[in-house]
Amino acid sequence: SADKGHPAAQNSLALACFKGLGMAKDYGMGAYYYLESADQNNTVGQYNCGVCHIYGTGVNQNDDEALRRFRQAAAKGHVRAKIAAKELMLRQQKVQLMFCNSFCM
Repeated sequence: SADKGHPAAQNSLALACFKGLGMAKDYGMGAYYYLESADQNNTVGQYNCGVCHIYGTGVNQNDDEALRRFRQAAAKGHVRAKIAAKELMLRQQKVQLMFCNSFCM
């Protein structure tokens, strides 16, 4: 089903890839299936895709992409995504403030 584009199946296969359930662990393949699910507007896939991007697990680390995915899921009521988006925005603001305090004065 995951190969046929079913988002819930893609999420399940991604989790199996990350945990090594019935196969060797493969973070790249797991991230691929979360991305596929997220691109089909699947809320859980969007959140998990954000998690992959925040830690660079199976994909390049990218806070902006993580925030975009968290916001997509949060807009549909995903509570963890709402929290993750707020925490990431606060962290980005803190980094900007630290940079400005160091170099802008």
